[in-house]
Amino acid sequence: MPDENRNTSWRQGALFVLKSHEGHDDLFGVVASHDCDLCADDELEPQVEYLLAELDGDMDGNFTLGKNARLLQAAALSADGTERFATISIHRRAFMDKRDFYARAHRFSHQFNDGNVIVFRRWLAARYGRSAFPNAFENLMRGKVEGKIGELSKQKGDGIRGLYFDLDDNQLRERKPEDGPYELGVYVVYPPDTLDTAATSFAQRLKEILRKAFYDDGMKSWSGVQLIFCDAMSEDAFSLFMANNTKTWRVDHRSYTGLPASSLFPEPDR
Repeated sequence: MPDENRNTSWRQGALFVLKSHEGHDDLFGVVASHDCDLCADDELEPQVEYLLAELDGDMDGNFTLGKNARLLQAAALSADGTERFATISIHRRAFMDKRDFYARAHRFSHQFNDGNVIVFRRWLAARYGRSAFPNAFENLMRGKVEGKIGELSKQKGDGIRGLYFDLDDNQLRERKPEDGPYELGVYVVYPPDTLDTAATSFAQRLKEILRKAFYDDGMKSWSGVQLIFCDAMSEDAFSLFMANNTKTWRVDHRSYTGLPASSLFPEPDR
């Protein structure tokens, strides 16, 4: 019937449990459907989209605050303030008939706060809005520093929102060795509740990793990549202009390179 879902209390980012039946385990998940779709008529939006999740695994700084496009870890709080961690995989998406979902799903005892709901929404959107870098730059990073950045993020990155790269004035340029090094500036962006000293320490460690990889102390020169700056900046000072003129470096980057896709899969008709 039209409008019968209009007053639903379900919202995007809500954590829920589907109680077991016929001997199966309970299902724990997070609602991915937008609020407007949850309250839309069944004829228009007949299903609820959700992502299955795991509770209370090992925390990894690579997966907090949406830095990884495939895995997200976020804390959920109960009414009395106890905390549990959810690990969500973008690959564990599922759909359920809306009527069946509303009949079977129960709100979980712990829920994301507003900040983590926003992180979840941005993480969903990042699946299709990730940055792309030149293959030559990706190859330089992969060969020397990608793993070290990932390890730094794992150990010290739980309070870091993201790494924003200002690379060659945001131009997607394939440099050859004779063209000189890529010019790279890095903003280590962190939310206001992260200690300034922790973010500054992270930025200093990152600067050391990049300098060790690309700077020759003997020759007093940069090779492949020249680091112009590497600064920690609170997100309340990181402007929309800066965000639009930089690209997010994610710890699980996959370069558009290697074997041509056509060697593995047929090309679409053009």
